[in-house]
Amino acid sequence: MKFKINPAFRAWMEIVRPPNLFTVPGDVIAGALLAGMSNAKILYLIPAAVCSVIFYVSGLILNDYFDREKDKKERPFRPIPSGRINPVTALLAAICLIVIALIISILIGPDFFMAAIILVLLIVVYNTFARKIPVAGFAVMGLCRGANIILGASLVSLSINTNVSIAALIETIYVAGLTAFAFNEVKGNRASLIGNLVRGLIILQLAFIIFSGFENPAVIIVFMCLFLYLSGRAAKVFYGS
Repeated sequence: MKFKINPAFRAWMEIVRPPNLFTVPGDVIAGALLAGMSNAKILYLIPAAVCSVIFYVSGLILNDYFDREKDKKERPFRPIPSGRINPVTALLAAICLIVIALIISILIGPDFFMAAIILVLLIVVYNTFARKIPVAGFAVMGLCRGANIILGASLVSLSINTNVSIAALIETIYVAGLTAFAFNEVKGNRASLIGNLVRGLIILQLAFIIFSGFENPAVIIVFMCLFLYLSGRAAKVFYGS
């Protein structure tokens, strides 16, 4: 039996790019564990990860919204230029998602909310003008991922330790560098490069979480590593080997 996917749902999924979402929770988890999260706060990882994913999705929608004029010429098949999603609807959806995530952030705690504000500012800066300047765009894209690690660490404190700082810096450089490389690569190879980026991010997150094992119970480390491993396997379904 074949299931027919609703065209509107398909259009939104094209913008959201579900495979990329697998890399988002790992940043928050890694940041929290590297910051030395206590067992008492471990359940906070769930709303924190959800919040992070919502911010990420809002950024993807804004990306397509601000690219709509360019896409009319270069990628008219995309959801907004093809008319499948109204640009105003897309913008409102992104704003609503940001507001929802910020409300969740407030409920989690003041430090997390402040880190969330920083992440939102980076997302807005990237999508409004930084991405139009290649070097600036690559740097801000990397900073968004580094800020996501700090978002997780803020579950413990905004006074981030050395381990969190190093992890955020490594991921910032990794994402900025690979994004720059993908930008200069021929279009045919970009899907493969994005797949490598996804897998590389998950490997980095695994390394950060394993390293945090010096300060966290083994059972938590094993569970989080299993989660990221399954995320990597799921992403492979979309991107191949």
